[in-house]
Amino acid sequence: AGLHDDGPFDGLSLQPALKRKLDSVVEVLRAAGFAMAATAEWPSRHFAYLGREENVGVESLFSGEKINGRPISNFEASPAFISFSGQMAQFVTSYLDAPVSIKEIVDDMGEAGRAHCPAGLHRYLMKGEFDETQFRYLIGPRVAKDVEAYNSVFDEHSLDLLLLPATRCATPDLASLAGNTQQVEHVDGSVENNSTKACFTLHAFAWKNLHIPKLVVPTGLTEDGRPTAVQLWGRALPYQQMFDDAAAIEHDAAFLQLVRRVVEATQATPSLARADAPSVQGLWEAIGSVDAS
Repeated sequence: AGLHDDGPFDGLSLQPALKRKLDSVVEVLRAAGFAMAATAEWPSRHFAYLGREENVGVESLFSGEKINGRPISNFEASPAFISFSGQMAQFVTSYLDAPVSIKEIVDDMGEAGRAHCPAGLHRYLMKGEFDETQFRYLIGPRVAKDVEAYNSVFDEHSLDLLLLPATRCATPDLASLAGNTQQVEHVDGSVENNSTKACFTLHAFAWKNLHIPKLVVPTGLTEDGRPTAVQLWGRALPYQQMFDDAAAIEHDAAFLQLVRRVVEATQATPSLARADAPSVQGLWEAIGSVDAS
């Protein structure tokens, strides 16, 4: 279920087919000798600005600490995403050497059907909802707090990895995403039509300001032939090493070694092994047989 109590994805759940896949992965890993801490949760502590105890993971993502007189978010509507426009500007300068402004690029962006507007995030951030002070706080002092909060669940329960569903829905058709007709389910059993964000943003915005190694692991197809997957997340790189690329590479390499056994165990299980969807079976062979001349 969504952690928002007032957001657009409040109460959204996993498709039953994805829940069955996730449960199968847990069973396979337990049989392979992994200790599964199904009830592990982030610890709680007192936050003076809230005046109460709160789960540190929830506080890190959702509680809206006030900076410069206004609350900030570390999830979807976050000042950290101001950097997206800066990255786009850097790409235009470095690779295209094009004399155009960010506004011109955003105004020129098309829509991917009636349900998805790639320019939407840029336009939202250009409204001035956040300021430079909030941005500097979120990518500066707040990062150290968030690393400590995120890693606390590993320390509290002696965890090595987090196992998460990759999406809320099995791989949908592009037409249903573009047309806002992809069905997503709520925890109360009701169903609504939605699009890309409801399907894929289950964890996509969480802790984007941290260096967290992640891996998507295929878990085979649903009964109707749609690809599924789970995610593995490791510990975040310690704050003191976040600005050292060599340390980051070493951290990622250690993570890849750690997840190897998980991948091997899941892919050795026929019902969880990666498989091409019926719609693309034979496609790669056909592409490979094309005469380049």
